[in-house]
Amino acid sequence: MQSSLGPSRKFESEAETLWQQSLSPDGVVQHPVRFVSDTMSSEADWEIRTRVTPAEYFDWVKHHLAEDYAVVGQAGSSPTVTKIEVRFRVIPD
Repeated sequence: MQSSLGPSRKFESEAETLWQQSLSPDGVVQHPVRFVSDTMSSEADWEIRTRVTPAEYFDWVKHHLAEDYAVVGQAGSSPTVTKIEVRFRVIPD
């Protein structure tokens, strides 16, 4: 059972896998995974710098992760910053 003090180990593992899979071939990690949790939800975020535009990176992520994840959105119109939202559900054992 997940504690209200932080994300479950299963969630952390899934987020780490997603982080690794979202690192494009030219990507460089700017900020590693960090977790935020409350009693109802958990979130993970990280920062990756690439040489491509946000639109190109979003398209790459969407196609690269399509089989395993629902890439549901992109925010940010800066030429150097984009935010990608990916949703997944972790079912407790």
